[in-house]
Amino acid sequence: MKGIIFSTAFGTFYSSGEKLEDSIISEPSPDHSKEEEQMKRKHPDASIITDISKYPARLLDSLDSEFRKANLVLTKDSLKASVTDDLVVIHLIHTIDDNERIFNMLSKRLREYAELFVPEYSHKVPDHERFVAGIRTKTRKELLLYASVDEKASAGAAPTKAQEEAMGQIADAAANAVMTRNALTKQLEGIMKGCCPNLLEIAGPTIGARLIAHAGDLKRLSEMPSSTVQLLGAEKALFRHMRTGAKSPKYGVIFAHQLVQKAKAKGKAARFLADKLAIAARLDRFGGEFKAKEMLTELESKLEGV
Repeated sequence: MKGIIFSTAFGTFYSSGEKLEDSIISEPSPDHSKEEEQMKRKHPDASIITDISKYPARLLDSLDSEFRKANLVLTKDSLKASVTDDLVVIHLIHTIDDNERIFNMLSKRLREYAELFVPEYSHKVPDHERFVAGIRTKTRKELLLYASVDEKASAGAAPTKAQEEAMGQIADAAANAVMTRNALTKQLEGIMKGCCPNLLEIAGPTIGARLIAHAGDLKRLSEMPSSTVQLLGAEKALFRHMRTGAKSPKYGVIFAHQLVQKAKAKGKAARFLADKLAIAARLDRFGGEFKAKEMLTELESKLEGV
């Protein structure tokens, strides 16, 4: 039988008999003339047919497996194309938040353990990171000296060597969590410089990434009005307000922003900030210019005295 060239939704195929021998897989399209011309150059003796009734019966059966292969190829290509920087940002911020919870849990356990031996130092240093660093680098005598307490006057017991080693290992685990968090935050900032520089400049890496995570991706965030951006992260409080009539929330994750924290009228500051964040997200999503510094200056001017 003379070879034939024919097209389906998934591409163009060549057969010289009862099985497929060559194929060009492409995106679903009603027009495959370019692929047919390309296949014709490879197999000049073949004829191009468009009437499915002229396909050999066994050839039609073999198309099922080819369609499956084509579907797998297109699905894999679609999955690869769907991995964008903003999705990586979402995974990184979730990992950073998980890491922060791990650090807080370890710090709490370390304090409870260390207070058996150096309770005065634990009360003297409320900051977790400083506390962990002190346990790792100082002896019990030095810790108590920092707390202005003599070893004999301390309410803590004298630890054995094994107990000191256990305390140091817990402190090392907590310190590793801090180092991991800092490294991931640096990576997050680097990725956001590439995909959303305006949002990064105004919101910072963690707040900006959390906004993207709550929205679902940068595209959805860019489509949201500023009033929605303002409340991202306060969904539970908003639903409670809608369900029970409780007080309506004024801000979500942007509450942690330094401009909102410094303002006396935090609700008003959150509204102004959300306006700029919504514009920044649209600029980043649609390839606009970098205008974050001007917007930030304008925002700071608006918030003076607020």
